[in-house]
Amino acid sequence: MLKSTLTANKSAQLNLMVGAINKEFKMITNLVNPNESPNRRRIFSRQEALFDLHQNSDVLKHLFSSFDEAVELFNEEARMTPVLARGRNFNANLMQAKFNQCILGTLPNNWKVGSYKRFLVIKGPYLILFKKLNPKGMPMGIKTASFTNLVQQTFTPLFNSDEHSTGVLFFGYQENRFGIVVRSELLCIDSGDVAWRIFKEDIGLDHGNLGITPVVPIAPIEPDIFESIKLKPQQKRANTL
Repeated sequence: MLKSTLTANKSAQLNLMVGAINKEFKMITNLVNPNESPNRRRIFSRQEALFDLHQNSDVLKHLFSSFDEAVELFNEEARMTPVLARGRNFNANLMQAKFNQCILGTLPNNWKVGSYKRFLVIKGPYLILFKKLNPKGMPMGIKTASFTNLVQQTFTPLFNSDEHSTGVLFFGYQENRFGIVVRSELLCIDSGDVAWRIFKEDIGLDHGNLGITPVVPIAPIEPDIFESIKLKPQQKRANTL
């Protein structure tokens, strides 16, 4: 009987201690805003971005128009480059170069080349990077520590200045399985997930036909140079006739 009473008292005391610790932890957590951490970049809401980059400026309009122009320039130059002459990541690198070229004309005072030669569109505290998006709508890139920090919104310097009050957005595009661009968008990534997206239609622009069509090869692709082409059984039989 006495042993049971002592055990009950100890359990009650332990529960009180745990409750006090949890209460104190919640108070501390409520005081700390993760967005205000010195190791975190600023996270913009979708409404903030629409106001600052569209209603209060023409940055969003110029991003979309520059991309559409870059598509046309991409197609023109790609058609002049034989398939066998194209290096690794030819399409992505050429698209990046053509987008940069168009931004130089449409937003001449809102760009900067940062660390690792990253081309940035800058408007106040907004740092905008151009990226191809994977099928899940996430920016593609080699998963270096720097790139991981960008998609996690963890602070990593993009150029030599005070950037702690800035936030990173991505202007990206997706291709379907035929290599045709199906959509361009501005998006915010927070902690590795998409927080929000803004499309052309959201600012009153027609989605339209972006028009990156598969470029017709100037020279045939040699299977033994790139990869073997597997024939279906009926094709094999036909080839033996």
